[in-house]
Amino acid sequence: MIYVNKLAIFLILTVIVTIMFLFSGCVHIVQTYNVATSVSAGAWPVSISVNPTTNLIYVANYWNNNVSVIDGSNNIATATISVGNGPEGVCVDPTTNMIYVTNWEDNTVDAIDGSNNSVVSTISVGNGPEGICVNSTTNMIYVANEDDNTITVIDGNDDVATATISVGEEPFGVCVNPDTNMIYVANYGNNTVSVINGSDNAVVATVDVGKGAWGIDVDPSTNMVYVTNYLDNTVSVINGNDNSVVSTITVGKGPEGVSVNQTTNTIYVTNYWDNTVSVINGNNDSIVTTIPVGKEPKAVSANSQTNETYVANYLDGTVSVIFFIEPSSE
Repeated sequence: MIYVNKLAIFLILTVIVTIMFLFSGCVHIVQTYNVATSVSAGAWPVSISVNPTTNLIYVANYWNNNVSVIDGSNNIATATISVGNGPEGVCVDPTTNMIYVTNWEDNTVDAIDGSNNSVVSTISVGNGPEGICVNSTTNMIYVANEDDNTITVIDGNDDVATATISVGEEPFGVCVNPDTNMIYVANYGNNTVSVINGSDNAVVATVDVGKGAWGIDVDPSTNMVYVTNYLDNTVSVINGNDNSVVSTITVGKGPEGVSVNQTTNTIYVTNYWDNTVSVINGNNDSIVTTIPVGKEPKAVSANSQTNETYVANYLDGTVSVIFFIEPSSE
């Protein structure tokens, strides 16, 4: 009798839990990432940027002194653009369809017209220009000069350098939140992030992060900033509302590039020494998966419209294309 009662209670509880599960909408979401193709680029691709409007991808090839153009609709390289010596950083302004490339050995920035792939302007900047970003709202471009510890500000309307801002030691990465007009600079040499107000170019905060701050990106929707720390294999997450570090995430070895997909609130991080990309869920700062890519991945750029992500692999001269498969219920 006791056994029968226990069995009955167990069956009733099972039915109740099943009903609650079904009607609460709690289902297991399966997300899949697949590296479906690899595109040949030039020698030593070091940076990459996507134009979500045209679905074109631009890859800076340091050794070849050029930029590869990849058509995102078929992932085929369609053009090669000659630039200055030692192209290090690349960024795209989707509003103007202009592409900007830092030339580390020349201390210049080349401005490329995306409509015809021609270099229309070359701008002198500081010493050792590395990272570059553009505020598509204000049409201002920001260049991190590693050897000067400065940021050069370029007016995209006439391609003239208008200001120089002192930041931390060895600035590598730079990004901008167009909604707040705040610029964030990853300073490799002193493990900090400089926060600049774009309205007056004043440094309004300096945030301590992990060791060897390298890459940086911001999600304008959440106002969260993500910093790769190359020397301690972590990503620091900064709340842009108060410039506080709210999370530190362990990733692979030698994290360099970082890119945010605003649509899915997903962050992609290249791990240089692991030949992998860490995928982070921005809702809870957890690692979703780790994806094998090419050799020595240095940079990454996510297209928030197509949900495809592009990884520049330094050693083998390729670009890995990561496809995100829409979640399904199980």
